[in-house]
Amino acid sequence: MRLLLLSTAMAWTHRGTAWDSFPLHWSMDDGRAADLPGDTDLEVVKAAWDNWNISGCTTELMGEDLDRFDGRRDLGSPDFADGILGFYWDDPGQELATGVYSISYLVPSSSIVKVANGRSYYGVLGADIVFNDGIDLATTEEVSSGTCADQLAAETLVTHEIGHLLGLGHSCELGEVCTEADQQEATMYWSPEPCDLGWTELGDDDIAGINALYGPSISLTSSMGELVSGVTPLEVAFKLEKDDRVTISSATWYFGDGETSTGLEPTHSYTVDGQFTVRSEGVAYTEACGAFSYSDANFAMVTACSEPTWQEGAAGFFQLEEVEGLRWRTINHTNMDVYGCVDSISWEIFEGAEVDPEKGLDLSGLGDITRAWAPELQFPGAGTYTVVMSVGGPAGTKGAKLTVNVAEAGGCSTAPTWGLSGLLGFAGLAALRRRKS
Repeated sequence: MRLLLLSTAMAWTHRGTAWDSFPLHWSMDDGRAADLPGDTDLEVVKAAWDNWNISGCTTELMGEDLDRFDGRRDLGSPDFADGILGFYWDDPGQELATGVYSISYLVPSSSIVKVANGRSYYGVLGADIVFNDGIDLATTEEVSSGTCADQLAAETLVTHEIGHLLGLGHSCELGEVCTEADQQEATMYWSPEPCDLGWTELGDDDIAGINALYGPSISLTSSMGELVSGVTPLEVAFKLEKDDRVTISSATWYFGDGETSTGLEPTHSYTVDGQFTVRSEGVAYTEACGAFSYSDANFAMVTACSEPTWQEGAAGFFQLEEVEGLRWRTINHTNMDVYGCVDSISWEIFEGAEVDPEKGLDLSGLGDITRAWAPELQFPGAGTYTVVMSVGGPAGTKGAKLTVNVAEAGGCSTAPTWGLSGLLGFAGLAALRRRKS
């Protein structure tokens, strides 16, 4: 999981989305704004991408090896989730009101591509920019030559919208007063001035924001992956991985159980049951970025477990209680104090007072009671039955059995009896299976 480059001010805003890989591919529609003759629109988009690619120490956002870079196609109406960045100059749906220059449409996925500073960033499936055909745009050449007549510079507008596509919000939220100079000078400020190319040059706020999303990669890994589970005491090795540009100056690890460590490859032993969040923070350096802080508060979740057991004060894993005649309810006393230490459950019923696989009842017609937490049982008739429950987790599977005398509804019977016949190991339950961790 990529870590953010941090700034003390953190003035930029993010949209909660990020692209998972680069370079990005884009295409143009065949519509042209009247004041963008010939291939000017294509050159404007190339120039706008170049503006973001020189943002300092960030990864390359737009490469040269693009199969659609110089190829246009008639895109028709925007398709925001087609995986292609579409640039529509003629507002094909006539959706933009007077005074609205352009809109970026992004379609986020349900996959989180990074988590940093307590915020999740969702991957982008596709995005398009739609420009208003009712605004008067000037080419970069017109602005540079002084022939711009109170028009909005197209390159400025496209550069701004590409910032949104990359995941940046505005430097100030709408209605806020931007008091910081880097916010006021940011490309992602709200409204550029006419005939102004100044905002095609990224300001400090823009660079900090884009580097926070796509800067040098520092990843936390463990010997057991990002979701770690196992038997207490659980020993886990951690390390930092980085791209070749990065030198890590210092690292402090927080293991979630109150213990800390330094170094790039610590090993930690979890001696008590629990679920723990691991994070690391420190200082790194690249030639392009200089020194920067890194931090990630949600790298790995470690679940350390003992074997399943029952709640304090209970006589066993479960009880049986008569509802009426052949209908009985189960009362589950499995200890669930540590989330994740029990991840499977199953039930079986056998005729007689023993666990005999040859006398197991077929429960397939009774719904999904075999995986229910506390199912209601319907016995087929009066008699003696053995009910087996098995619960499993990272530390293994434990089971218990109860023997019960069942009477027909309205019939005569001695009082129902049941007793805990002891824990059953995983190997002793022929029909109970759970996946290996």
